[in-house]
Amino acid sequence: MKNSFIPLLFSLVFSVCANAQINIEQKIINKTTQRADQKIDNAIDKSLDNVENGATKTKKDKKSKSDSSSEDNSKEKDESANVKSNAPASSQNPPEDMKSYSKFDFVAGEKVVYFTDFSQTAVGDFPANWNTSGSGEVTTNNKATGKWLKLQNNQIYMPEINTKLPENFTMEMDVIVTGTDNGNGALGSLTTIFGATKPGSENEPLTAGGNLDAYGKSAARVEVKFTDLGADISLENVKNDQTAGVSSNLRDDVTKGKLGKVMHFSFTAQKSRLRVYIDEKKVADIPKMLPQGDVYDRIYFTMWGFSDQAADNQNVYLGNIRLAVGLPDMRSKLLTEGKLVTRGITFDSGSDKIKPASYGTLKEIATVLKENPTVKVKVVGHTDNDGNAASNLELSKKRALAVKNALSKEFAIDASRLETDGKGQAEPAGPNTSAEGKANNRRVEFIKL
Repeated sequence: MKNSFIPLLFSLVFSVCANAQINIEQKIINKTTQRADQKIDNAIDKSLDNVENGATKTKKDKKSKSDSSSEDNSKEKDESANVKSNAPASSQNPPEDMKSYSKFDFVAGEKVVYFTDFSQTAVGDFPANWNTSGSGEVTTNNKATGKWLKLQNNQIYMPEINTKLPENFTMEMDVIVTGTDNGNGALGSLTTIFGATKPGSENEPLTAGGNLDAYGKSAARVEVKFTDLGADISLENVKNDQTAGVSSNLRDDVTKGKLGKVMHFSFTAQKSRLRVYIDEKKVADIPKMLPQGDVYDRIYFTMWGFSDQAADNQNVYLGNIRLAVGLPDMRSKLLTEGKLVTRGITFDSGSDKIKPASYGTLKEIATVLKENPTVKVKVVGHTDNDGNAASNLELSKKRALAVKNALSKEFAIDASRLETDGKGQAEPAGPNTSAEGKANNRRVEFIKL
C-alpha cells in the first residue's frame, strides 16, 4: 500500500505542476493581448482627441470671425445711425485717386445724346456709325479692359452724332497713347475738332491729310502733342476757313508718365467758351474759343506726327466717348422741383466704384446741400437692363450707398441727411434700345424729402 501511494503522489504532483505551467502560459498570453489592446485603444483615443480638438478650434475660429464680423457690422450700424437705407452693406469708400480731383470742376451735361464704348463692333472691324478718310479698327489691348478704336496716322475720324449741338454741351473720352518718342522728345498729336458743317459739304468724303478747316463753316480745334515732358496744347478757332482770332499754345505736365495708361479728356462748351481737362487738371479755359452764329454738328479726331507705328509700336486708342447737352441747374432742380437727376456720377462697369471724373458733379451737389443744411434727400441708383434684373437691383443699391459715402466722407455732408435706395432697371428714363438710351438710364437721382 505504501509502495503504491508514492507513485500516485508523484503523478499528482506532476499533474498539478503541469496544469500550473499551462495556466501561467495562458496568463502570459492573455496579459500580452490585453497590453496590446490597451496600446491600440490609447492610439485610437489620441487620434480621436486630435480630431475633436481640431473641430473645436475650427468652431472657435469661425466664432471668432463671426464675432469680429458682428463687431464690424455693429460699428457700421453705429456710424449709420438714424440713416434709413434699403441698400446692402458695401465697403465702397471714395477712391483714393479722387482726392487729386479736388480742383476738378467739370460737370457733365444733363442728357446723353451720343455714347459709344465700341462694344457693339466686332474686333477687327471699323464701327458702322463712323466715317474716316483712311481706315481703322476696333481692338482690345493689354493696357485697359473693353474695346477701343485704334487710329491710323494722318487720317480723319468722325462719329455720326446725328444731332445739332446747343450752346451748352460736354464731351468726354478715354485716350491711350503708346510708344516711344521719335528721338526729339516728342511723339505725335491727337486733335479734336468741334465743327459746323459748311452748306453743301454734308456728303463730301473725308480725305487723308486734307485741310480740316474745309469741312467746317466754323470750328474749334484742340491739339494735344504728347512729349516726354508732358503735353504741348494748341488751341485755334476758325471762321469761314480763316483763323478767327484765337490761337493759344500751352504746356502742361499732366500727361507726363501716362503713356500706355488711360487718360480721361473732358470738354465743356458754354456758348463761345471752351474748357479743356485732361484727367484731374483744367489745361485750357478760352472765353472766345467757339465762333458764334453757326450750329455745331460735327466732331473730328485725327492723329499725326507719329512715326512708323509698326516699327515703334506708336498707337492712339479712343474709347468711352460720351456727348451730353444741357448744363444742369442743380440748385433749381433739387430745391424748386424737388428732384435732381444726374448722369455725371459714373461708375466702373458692373461695380459700385465711383470714377474720379465724377468729382465735379459730386462737389456741385455737396455745395447745394451745404448751403441748405435742413434739406434731406434720398439717393436712388438706377441701371440699364444689361445683365440680370436681381443683380442690377443689388448693384443700384450699392451705387446709391457709394454716393452717400462719398458725400459724407469726401465733402462732410452729415450722413443722417442721406437715405439711399436702388431701383435697378425697373424704372428706365427711356428705352434701353440704344447705347445712348442705356447711358441715360444709368443715373443717380436725388429726391428731396
